[in-house]
Amino acid sequence: MKRIDVNAIPTAEELQAMFIEGACEGIAELNRQSSSARAGEQPWPDAVLIMRGIAHDIKGQGGSFGYPLVTDIGNSLSTLLKHERLLSDAGQELLSAHLEALEAIMDKAIKGDRGDLGSSYVEHLGVLVSEL
Repeated sequence: MKRIDVNAIPTAEELQAMFIEGACEGIAELNRQSSSARAGEQPWPDAVLIMRGIAHDIKGQGGSFGYPLVTDIGNSLSTLLKHERLLSDAGQELLSAHLEALEAIMDKAIKGDRGDLGSSYVEHLGVLVSEL
């Protein structure tokens, strides 16, 4: 029977730090993919496929680590990345707004749902995506 090394199991603080680092790297990659596709360096379908995977991971983990706004905005971003009008001017503006919001949340370590302001912002993004 294999013994488990309890020293190798990450602590809650280490898991939190790993989430933050991973989310920041993911958001940076979302920006790289978007910029690369906008510059014509790669096809949009390829960039969107990568971005959808990253958005899926971010939305799945945010709430678990005290960042429900990351989950909510990641969910809205996932919906946007499936939208047929993503490449329209309005779609591109919404993509930028989602990425900027995710960056701000992680840069400022905004935990929790931020009450009415956070809910209002997430709801507004969702309405804009649905109206696209």
